[in-house]
Amino acid sequence: MIVNFDNDREKLTNIEEVILAEPKSRNDFEIVILESLKTKNSVLITRMKKKHKKKLDELHLQNQYNIEIDNYGRTAIIRKENIEVAKVAKVAILSGGTSDQYVVEEIIFCLKYFGINALTFPDIGVAGIHRHKDALEKVENNENIKLLIVVAGNEGALFSVISSQTKLPMIAVPTSIGYGYGGKGETALKSALQSCSPGVVAVNIDNGFGAAAFAKKLLFFNN
Repeated sequence: MIVNFDNDREKLTNIEEVILAEPKSRNDFEIVILESLKTKNSVLITRMKKKHKKKLDELHLQNQYNIEIDNYGRTAIIRKENIEVAKVAKVAILSGGTSDQYVVEEIIFCLKYFGINALTFPDIGVAGIHRHKDALEKVENNENIKLLIVVAGNEGALFSVISSQTKLPMIAVPTSIGYGYGGKGETALKSALQSCSPGVVAVNIDNGFGAAAFAKKLLFFNN
């Protein structure tokens, strides 16, 4: 396997290349990690499966690197040096239900890798429509917050509910929670795209990394 890791990508786009684990075999996954660490002090890994987490455990990199893995075994940060994370949170992540947490953690890990701090407000979905009010009030009263990331599955109604009550830019992250007709995130994505509240932008289903990358670019231009 030939690995041509793109070390210049961050200079061009402000987003460095990360490792997408999901389509890779255990062997290819190992090769990409070891090759990338030859020229980098840290690397971000997204969308791992059980086989990838097991392979990461088998590599015994702990003697040289610190390894952080999210609670779902999907996202990981391998680093030789501490990552400097801003003390002030400029992003708020609002999510519909506990079932969406796997994507929330991916966003948190990606933002941390980018040096961005975030506040989280979980389990405020529209099944209990009143639950979002306290979270939104805290966000609106926090002058440091520059961007909202809203994560929701099922019908994705939370996107319009939040967007219609804030001046802050917002990105919608539909999750693959939901079943039956329009399940696996399809209805949530369509709700984001068809939102009656103007100004909602969306990434693809379960694309927490894409939301974090947008956040980094937006904050870069707002600094």
